Amino acid sequence: MAMGIEQIGSAAGVGPAGMGAPRSVGPTFDAALRSATGRSNPGERELAERFVAMALVEPVLAQLRETTQAAEPFGPSKHEAHFASMLDAAVAGEIVKASGWGLVDRIESTLASRGRAVREGLDHG
Repeated sequence: MAMGIEQIGSAAGVGPAGMGAPRSVGPTFDAALRSATGRSNPGERELAERFVAMALVEPVLAQLRETTQAAEPFGPSKHEAHFASMLDAAVAGEIVKASGWGLVDRIESTLASRGRAVREGLDHG
């Protein structure tokens, strides 16, 4: 029995008429990752990381920047001072993401449990 182009494309995992559109085979990568890590909402992790970066790491970086004792040609210019907070925010975010702090995990689990409680309350109310 000869197969038509739609059957061949479907067997190869592409969309209709061989257009190259991938066929959905299973859960998305994000859903599989959430399932494997036990995280229900990836936004909770990002929110916890941002909170720790803003509340703990950025103030330390700002304090370190203010206490620099560099001589005139090597000290920060007025332009550097203008963008220092943006640089501190970017560096703080990278530090928190790379560090694997337990505090971030704890804040994430607190956010997740409170989010579940709110969702359950909305479902019942």
